[in-house]
Amino acid sequence: MTIWPLGWGTRSRRMAARRGVTTVEFAIIGSALVTLTLAVLGAGLALWAMVGLQSSAAMAARCGAIAATGCTTAVQVQAYAVTQASAQILNGVIAAGDVTVISGATSCKGFSDPPRTFYTVSISSSYFNQGALAILAQPFNFTALKVSACYPMS
Repeated sequence: MTIWPLGWGTRSRRMAARRGVTTVEFAIIGSALVTLTLAVLGAGLALWAMVGLQSSAAMAARCGAIAATGCTTAVQVQAYAVTQASAQILNGVIAAGDVTVISGATSCKGFSDPPRTFYTVSISSSYFNQGALAILAQPFNFTALKVSACYPMS
């Protein structure tokens, strides 16, 4: 005759009642982790793009201010900004129409030095709100990335 330990039947019933609980817990935690991961990816993508666009605008403003070879007209400065953005971020991230060039501005982001004028380049890009990339940008709902840079003219 076999003698079973005390409470054996009760323990197996408790284990049977817990089946499926791990799946439910994973579903709850997993959805939160996926949302958090997409938010971090979206923030990283936006920050990476902003830094690249800011660098492109600064380089274009300097190129136009010192009138370097190939940067003597506004159209050439726009083309230079597009080339720099394509090299630093992604090809086609901005077009020439996304670049605004102002030569001889009297102030630069609120700073003014009366005898001095500034060469200002502004870039606006809505590239990251298109197609599959828009999914990563959704938590932030930005419509366009906008940057501007200026450089004093000699």
